[in-house]
Amino acid sequence: LSIQLTNVSWGGSSNALSARQKATPANCDGVTWTCDDTKIITSQSTPRQDGSTDIIPGSQMIYIWDSHSGKCLMGIMSSHSSLCSTLAPHPTLPSVVASAGSDGVVNVWD
Repeated sequence: LSIQLTNVSWGGSSNALSARQKATPANCDGVTWTCDDTKIITSQSTPRQDGSTDIIPGSQMIYIWDSHSGKCLMGIMSSHSSLCSTLAPHPTLPSVVASAGSDGVVNVWD
C-alpha cells in the first residue's frame, strides 16, 4: 500500500488553503497505526520554505487513512499551531489518538 500525501482542504471552504499551500508538497511529520490496524494516521504540514522547520500558519493537518484502500477518510485542519511530530494511538480504543506538537499542546482525538 502506498499513500500519496496531499494538501486537502477540509471543512467545506475552497479558500481554506492558500495557493502556496496547495502547490507545496506536504511534509509527513508523524505517522502511526490504530490499535486494530484498520487506519493510518498522519500528521502533515507545509514548510515556509524548503528545508525549514517553520510551517505556514494553519497548514498543520492530521489525516486519517483507510489502511486497506489508502483512501483518506477525514482530515482535522489546524490541529496544532506548529509542527506536530508525535502521534500516539490508544492501546485498546481504535478511535482515540493523541497528538503533541511543538506548540506545547497535547490533543486527544476521538
